[in-house]
Amino acid sequence: MKIDLAHIEAEPLRIDERLELPPERLDPAVVAGPVEVRVHVEIRSASPGQRMVGRLTMNGVLRCARCLGVVPWSAEEEVAVRLLPRQAAPEEEELELTTDDLEVRFVEDDELSLMDVAVEQTLLAMPMRVLCRESCAGVCPTCGANLNEEGACSCPREIDPRWAALADISGKPS
Repeated sequence: MKIDLAHIEAEPLRIDERLELPPERLDPAVVAGPVEVRVHVEIRSASPGQRMVGRLTMNGVLRCARCLGVVPWSAEEEVAVRLLPRQAAPEEEELELTTDDLEVRFVEDDELSLMDVAVEQTLLAMPMRVLCRESCAGVCPTCGANLNEEGACSCPREIDPRWAALADISGKPS
């Protein structure tokens, strides 16, 4: 959905939309299915550009980093961004950013893609590492079975040759 920012003058534009983000737009290695995002924002005219404030609510399923199982995920994020025309972007190769610069989004031709905003905010809200639970055992490196399931793997335990010297010291296999 594209928003035409040229028509936002005296009256603010209120948006309440539900978007479905495909895993390909996010991180397909982490996202197990579509993520539903409810975008509830208001865009007001500001000098220069516009100001967008509101809230995004996200729901979806992610993959556990250890066992690759699905993990339900939801988040709610506040958004406050200054929208400036692309011409206002600095052209210097290296520029020191201030905290105010982090809340700026440059737009082309007075059009704002609501889908791009939803993707960006969802990526920022997603956890760095997803675990189904803190004690997740992961998968067997030999057969790939989920080690969280009782009896899923009967592979003999191999001793890592880098740790074999420690087994000699303790008298127990490592």
